[in-house]
Amino acid sequence: TRFLDLSHNDITNLNEFQNLKLPHLEHLNLSLNKLDDIDELKYLKSFHSLSNLHLKENSIQQSLKSDTNLISFLNISVAFVWTLYFSAVRQILPQLKYLDDNELSAIIHFATDINIIQLPESKPYYVPDHLKTSFDGILSLIQEYYRLFDTRSREDLHSCYHEKCIFSLCISRPSYDCGIQTCQYTYGQQICDSRNLKCNDDISIRSIKSSKYARHMELLKFGKQAVLDYLRIKFPATKHDLSSFHVDIISSSVKTQFFFFEVQS
Repeated sequence: TRFLDLSHNDITNLNEFQNLKLPHLEHLNLSLNKLDDIDELKYLKSFHSLSNLHLKENSIQQSLKSDTNLISFLNISVAFVWTLYFSAVRQILPQLKYLDDNELSAIIHFATDINIIQLPESKPYYVPDHLKTSFDGILSLIQEYYRLFDTRSREDLHSCYHEKCIFSLCISRPSYDCGIQTCQYTYGQQICDSRNLKCNDDISIRSIKSSKYARHMELLKFGKQAVLDYLRIKFPATKHDLSSFHVDIISSSVKTQFFFFEVQS
């Protein structure tokens, strides 16, 4: 059977159609019935050869016509609503070529499943195999440092610094077009202590005795006690999310030493 006319039959649902074996059915007329739910068309999915369907004068269309006042109120064209109707039917029965004597445009298939490149899993760090042992120690050092840094008094940071250590702070300023004044910035107070050389002129030999050079030197903290005092007094309380840390290694080599301690010969 290629053509089946079931119009004028007061059909209210299509549930029984799922049991029919009509592999060659191409044209089905369900006009002038009482179908009121477009989801009933899912029972026609087994008719793979179906290309022509009539649904005129069903409750589906009547419900669309009854919304004419609402359509006018929303300033939506009736033609647009019918386009949505055709699209809804096509989503259930994509093989259709004709619906209610209207030729349906061909479906455009986008090549979304072609040449898909699977990105590698995102990891907080990547280290060559021959450096993993050394890197585990570095990672533990970073995590332990910021764990101590997040304590209330930061007193335990005492063991992290050498007696002759030097500390400087570099913090970026908010961009001029962001609308935030320096005094309103979260770290406005720390910006005043920032020794961001990128934002300052290069220090030449002639300017060694100038106030600018003096300011550069003033912003340096010399010695363990000066560094710890600055971190305890000037820095606000912090809480670092260690799981969000990303450690970048720009280059690696078996012959390269990342960390070393200079001793007097």
